[in-house]
Amino acid sequence: MPGQSSNGVEDIFVARFSAFGSQTWLRQFGSRQPADNAQRDYARGLALDPSGDLFVAGQTLGSFGTPRRNIHRPNWFVMKLRPGNGALYE
Repeated sequence: MPGQSSNGVEDIFVARFSAFGSQTWLRQFGSRQPADNAQRDYARGLALDPSGDLFVAGQTLGSFGTPRRNIHRPNWFVMKLRPGNGALYE
């Protein structure tokens, strides 16, 4: 993604666009694990709360948002994002 750097084999990105189609916000994230195909991350669901914060739920095959190492089995995560401020929690 323009202005973003890859964190693995397959990353997740979310973007926000204005009513006129202009991109107003972009966030790319993923796991970093120095082994084979473990760096695969998937968004499985998105939801907005009344404040406009975005919840992203998904799976990772790498180590993502936690100090625990993943051994090639999917881990689930939920991340709360506030456009313009980044991750509020992972």
